[in-house]
Amino acid sequence: MRAMRPFILGAAALLTACASTSTVRPVSGAKFETVCIERNADVYVEDLLPAIEDAFRRNGIATRVFDTSPAPCPYRVTYAASRRWDLKPFMSDARISLYHDRELVGEATYALPSGVFGGGGINPDKWRGASFKIDPILDKMLASLKSPG
Repeated sequence: MRAMRPFILGAAALLTACASTSTVRPVSGAKFETVCIERNADVYVEDLLPAIEDAFRRNGIATRVFDTSPAPCPYRVTYAASRRWDLKPFMSDARISLYHDRELVGEATYALPSGVFGGGGINPDKWRGASFKIDPILDKMLASLKSPG
């Protein structure tokens, strides 16, 4: 059993290093029907923008995507994300921020650990799509907006 201890500890450390981290600043006290999402041409995660739109719609909020800010849009969403590569590209981190006028009112972040195997370790979930990664954190960010029932 003693001979197995280094292997068990090493495997546990490797698996622990594979977990993603997230932070959420929930939206509170605001009720709104539409958000304008500012398209980020620097993000090369193709399914991220559709996943953000779907998350807001699922939480009862219509979306409009823009390249230059439309005038009458008090609620604005910005996002950023990075990709890494391990056999194929995958989204390694994302930040989605919600502003009312110029004030930050909600934010959700997702991050895989850096390091072994391109980041994300041996966890096969690192290759899953953006929805799998951001749906839980955006639902948490927008939870106070859901109608009861």
